[in-house]
Amino acid sequence: MLHGNPATTYAQCRLAVTPAADFDSGPFAADLRKRRVKILRTLVVEDDDLLSKAIARELRRWCEVVDVANSVATACNLLSHRPGLLLVDVCLPDGSGVEVVKRAATLLPKPRIIAISARATAEEGFQLAAAGACAYVPKPLSLDTLTGVLDRVLTAPVDLSVHVADVVGNVPFERAHADLKLTMIRQALGLNEGNITHAANMLGVSRQRLQQWIRALDLDVGETKD
Repeated sequence: MLHGNPATTYAQCRLAVTPAADFDSGPFAADLRKRRVKILRTLVVEDDDLLSKAIARELRRWCEVVDVANSVATACNLLSHRPGLLLVDVCLPDGSGVEVVKRAATLLPKPRIIAISARATAEEGFQLAAAGACAYVPKPLSLDTLTGVLDRVLTAPVDLSVHVADVVGNVPFERAHADLKLTMIRQALGLNEGNITHAANMLGVSRQRLQQWIRALDLDVGETKD
């Protein structure tokens, strides 16, 4: 678990990704490194110019294109490029990075989101977790720490038990199951630009099974590819 500002302890518990070492056995682990999400574009939202340049330089080892924004307004405009990874400072000159995270969470496919901050409030921590941020990195930022978080975010599954536990008593089982399936199918198709075969491989199911689910859910996937 990452450590930092005590005010964000709860958020860190909710946002910390499960260490890859926890998945060293089993059929999924055998293919884990092959399943690293391929990131074509990343958006870095940081108002410290020197730090944003250092982060961008590191990220160019992981993806093809890195966009940089120093404000909420610029970041929200750059979300139109649909980044696969978002690193966002919580405290920005024109507002909170939480707003950027909330907007990014509505994209399809939804990007992997990492929050960074030296002084995020507890309320911002709750909002980040609710919006779907999957990791939190406290400042002062170490590039070694960032690299480790990136590796885990792009390879290790998120511990779903925390999130699933929250819906018990609030959402009927069948609805939760259907929502989870729909979200995973839409995300996989989005990440693979509608290619059903590649989406099925990502989900670990056959192409025929995925097609059956799409029909059963009456899901409009637009122009799909083989």
